[in-house]
Amino acid sequence: AQWVLNRTAAIYLEVARAMVGGLPPVDDYHDVHCQLFDLMETGKGAEARALLSGYLRRHDERLLSALEAWT
Repeated sequence: AQWVLNRTAAIYLEVARAMVGGLPPVDDYHDVHCQLFDLMETGKGAEARALLSGYLRRHDERLLSALEAWT
């Protein structure tokens, strides 16, 4: 799982910088991803999915708010 994030991180960061000028990660980025990997390693896929879904929802809301400044 870690290798997937590592391979896509550069692409995501490049897109994010282009869209909103380098908006930093959500405050709980590190904690959520540490918990996510722990859940995945122990076979708790449903819990991992719920955790990541919540994080991505907060992230997307923040990104959309930043993009509103462009309109």
